[in-house]
Amino acid sequence: MSKLAILQLSDEITELEKEIVSQNKAIDLAQLFSALDDLKVLNQKAENYIEMSQDDYYQSESDHRLTLEKMDQPLSTLSDRVLTNHVDGLPEKEALNFDYNHETVLEDGQYNREMDFHVLSYSLKVISAAATVVGVDNLSASLSKDAVVSIILAAHNLQNR
Repeated sequence: MSKLAILQLSDEITELEKEIVSQNKAIDLAQLFSALDDLKVLNQKAENYIEMSQDDYYQSESDHRLTLEKMDQPLSTLSDRVLTNHVDGLPEKEALNFDYNHETVLEDGQYNREMDFHVLSYSLKVISAAATVVGVDNLSASLSKDAVVSIILAAHNLQNR
């Protein structure tokens, strides 16, 4: 995926906020997962993380930013998210520093669609902005695996909850 393609995907998702949050428009998960796969941050295809157990993910790949709650449950049941909220660094040296926040998609025990949309759209905006400066191929060493998994989980839950 080119740096402009991920920017365009981010813009398309942002433009559809009301429709996605109200469940009147579906996210093209295949397109999004392909874009995330192209970042080459994760060891497996994006679609594999939805049903992976939290324990398997923790043991094999997590960078330990996510708060895993029920290790025997699939990642799709996780309510914690890692929001990619800022990037800085030295683009000419391809040295990027991403900043992250923890977010929860539960509010008073109820699923908060707006929060998952925020994690999805804002994270994609920050990542696509970085990609336009340094290129997609140069993000894999700097971007958190847990943050990318959070995007996968946010999009999956927006489609299926």
